[in-house]
Amino acid sequence: MTTGLGVVIPAYQAERTLARAVASARACGAEEVVVVDDGSTDSTAALARSLGCTTLVQSNAGAAAARRAGVRACTAAVIVLLDADDELVPSGVARSLALLPSRGADCAGVGGVTLAVAPGGGERTMRARRRRVRLDDLLRDGFAPGAPAAIVWRAPVLRAAVADAPPGLWPAYAEDYELTVRAVGSGHLEFHDEVSARYTLAGGKSTHDPMRSIAASEAIRLHYAGVHAVPVHPRPPRALRARVLLREAMNLRAGGPRTHPRYGALILRAAAADPGLVAAMTARKVRDGLSRRRRRAAR
Repeated sequence: MTTGLGVVIPAYQAERTLARAVASARACGAEEVVVVDDGSTDSTAALARSLGCTTLVQSNAGAAAARRAGVRACTAAVIVLLDADDELVPSGVARSLALLPSRGADCAGVGGVTLAVAPGGGERTMRARRRRVRLDDLLRDGFAPGAPAAIVWRAPVLRAAVADAPPGLWPAYAEDYELTVRAVGSGHLEFHDEVSARYTLAGGKSTHDPMRSIAASEAIRLHYAGVHAVPVHPRPPRALRARVLLREAMNLRAGGPRTHPRYGALILRAAAADPGLVAAMTARKVRDGLSRRRRRAAR
């Protein structure tokens, strides 16, 4: 077992992007890089081996299964989960690594800010809603607090999360959310303000089918609320519909400025479906903006 940083990379048809992902892991000081080739037909596995990575090959079973296999194989003390088309940012990862040992044993991991990169090259930051995220926060929100690569996890926490108990749902959608819920358990995550990962908004599953993604997230939150006896209630159809519309609007925004002709219409339809959700979202964005300005002014 190594005492340092390990990076787990699930990879499918990733021969064009894998080298950059691995280089970013090495730049962060990773002592171990585990690449799980999820049934690729290109040269992903051969490239991973040539880059000196621990390389596993499995039949195509999806990113979640590949990620779980990689966590089981990784022997490092702390682990980052990096997609093959994303990159780590060394300064942000270093900040997470510096903070994690000083946090209590119930801190499952420390994360930073995600820099989301659109296909056209536009960039925007994605921040966790809270500095400290607990299980009940995750189950109320119904989504992960950031991209997987933005978080440095204590390895024992992740290994327990990919174990068979409690029984998981492991859907084809929202798999990052489920793994985060399982890993946090009775502990918490903490977040800082440095960019830790570059996340490619390249039209993944949630972009193409936000309805299935939202449905999977809802099934996950209700399942684990039952497992952990957390009092949450099923969201009514109108609330789920509003979340689908907001996800579609965010996907449009990812491609550039908010001037897309459908962006405003989607927000209005979401507000009609669930006025409280959109009002709360708007208020939170205003509060977050003010908070960031105060922190910048205090530096």
